[in-house]
Amino acid sequence: MSTNIWHYLANQFDNVTKINFKLMNTINADHFAKLQAQQSDPDIAALLARTTPVHDNFNDAYSVWFSAKGIHKGETDRVQGYINDLSSTKIKQWDAQIQTLYLEGTSDYIVILPNGKKPFYSGTIDDRIAQLDALADRLVAYPALMATMNDVLVFHTTLDDARNIQQQKEGLLNNASDLTETARKEIATMMYRNLGLLMDKYAGNLNLVSNFWELSLLSSGSGAVVAPPPPPVAGNITIVSDQSIISGMPLEIIISGNLSANGGGILATWEPGITNSADLTAGGTIDFQHVYTVAGIKNITVTEVTAGVFAFLSALQMPNVKAASITLSGDFSAVTNFNFYGNNLSIANVNDLLTQINAYGTSGGLINISGGTMPVPNPAFPALVALQSRGWTVMTN
Repeated sequence: MSTNIWHYLANQFDNVTKINFKLMNTINADHFAKLQAQQSDPDIAALLARTTPVHDNFNDAYSVWFSAKGIHKGETDRVQGYINDLSSTKIKQWDAQIQTLYLEGTSDYIVILPNGKKPFYSGTIDDRIAQLDALADRLVAYPALMATMNDVLVFHTTLDDARNIQQQKEGLLNNASDLTETARKEIATMMYRNLGLLMDKYAGNLNLVSNFWELSLLSSGSGAVVAPPPPPVAGNITIVSDQSIISGMPLEIIISGNLSANGGGILATWEPGITNSADLTAGGTIDFQHVYTVAGIKNITVTEVTAGVFAFLSALQMPNVKAASITLSGDFSAVTNFNFYGNNLSIANVNDLLTQINAYGTSGGLINISGGTMPVPNPAFPALVALQSRGWTVMTN
């Protein structure tokens, strides 16, 4: 027996609005207005009466979700601003203050910053908050650095408070999303029911049914339901890593998801037969790690198991992986934190990455291309100028 669903049984109002509240808001308003326009017909008035509470419920839920989304975006931008400030300014200031007394590499410097500045350039937001707390604790033993300790404490409190508020708003947004999704399904079902009754009413002239929806929102110009688009080609990240001298330390590729991430799979391949895989959850972070034990030039790939999952990234970090080249293939337009710190890219590769990131048109993010033997791009390089004009912080050597 065939398991395919007869296409007449597929609810196109549900299908075309999955994960698209905005489109459902438009379709819902349009259908409701067209019912109102013909309510002088008793049959249409009955449809309008039963549709009204479901329509209103979706409108209310959508309004709350839209507001919660905007508030959460604002709080997320606030936290990201503090993270950018930490990486671009604060840790450099503290490091300079520490080195007025204890030069890098001395025992006391290592006590205060055992891993140098690296923990403040990469890792999750919560990891960096914990690193700030630990740094303040270590500075207690150095009275001459009391002013530095106090500044670290103030910044830690500011970032921690902002993160707490952001997470609270995230919870409200998730709740609003769940309620709006329920309301979306309910109004989609109601419109599907209305379609059935309208087809019965206008069986002799089915063209009249189309007067109750804007078909361009549901169909192609021919009126046939649009076929689902072909699945996107799986994106990938390719890293050529120079492991001629191995350190014995783990290499990390850190990938963070935005709030729209829904569990898509990602696979990291470090060398033939050695892989990591994980699913990208909403607001979650994947930390792929590997320790090389045999020297050589390594070709590392990070591939979409679920095609299109890279479109839901908020941060892509691969610091200190000794990358001689990094190639991004896929949709990274939602990423606002590209951390390539401590690598050994060529100027051509850096310019290609800046050009690609600029082409996405995103505003306000962080690109870290400092450390290692990273080249300094020409300040007049068009992509760099364009990114900075849109509020991007680009950190260089």
